[in-house]
Amino acid sequence: MGKIISVATQKGGAGKSALTMLLASALAVTYDLRVLVVEADSQKTISDRRTEQDQPWLDELRTANPEADFPYPIVYQPMAKVFDYLDSVEGQYDVAFVDMAGRADNTTMIEVLSGCDIILVPLLSDLGERQSTISFLHVLAGIKQRYAERNLPFEFYGVANKRTRAKEEEELDKMIEEYQIPRLNAFLSERAIFKRASTLYSHLEPSFLRWRGGEKTAANELRALCDELIARTGLTAESAA
Repeated sequence: MGKIISVATQKGGAGKSALTMLLASALAVTYDLRVLVVEADSQKTISDRRTEQDQPWLDELRTANPEADFPYPIVYQPMAKVFDYLDSVEGQYDVAFVDMAGRADNTTMIEVLSGCDIILVPLLSDLGERQSTISFLHVLAGIKQRYAERNLPFEFYGVANKRTRAKEEEELDKMIEEYQIPRLNAFLSERAIFKRASTLYSHLEPSFLRWRGGEKTAANELRALCDELIARTGLTAESAA
């Protein structure tokens, strides 16, 4: 299997599914990687977005190009079956995103996260969301320490996917620094365009970005996030080989 990346949180509304779609579509369409998305969240937000928004767009494309298709598959698997499925498609993808949610004391969730190459945790600055996120990050830090004692890799990073200029952001930054929690340098600002994620089009494609009302600065943020993720994971088109 190529790289396995999980976008995970125990707080609803953190934007994890939108972040998964933004990254998956950019890496598949713009970076030309073989991408797989595994939904282990029973809400199936990503599948619903494809069915309700993207399928009609694809149908329209197919009137001019019958061969047009989605850039990557989306497969639902219960958390306990995620790695059974990934084993069954070994070598077929450069990167698999696992979209999942659940409490930090969920044993099955922790087992799945432990098998991922990298975990991305959305960072939100609102006080209630912040405390829940920090608690989740502490759990991941404990797993990393146990793995390090056995010389096993375990990487996780906080990622600001709804960055604002509010004072709460400064307070979150201080907490992250105080607890020495790893985070990505790249971030996504709080923008309406990032809520309009697609499983068919990449926000790095200028024509789609303009059509959906986005600005070049939004694409620059997403590209920086993709580039940093690629650099930290060593992700290449040959990584599944």
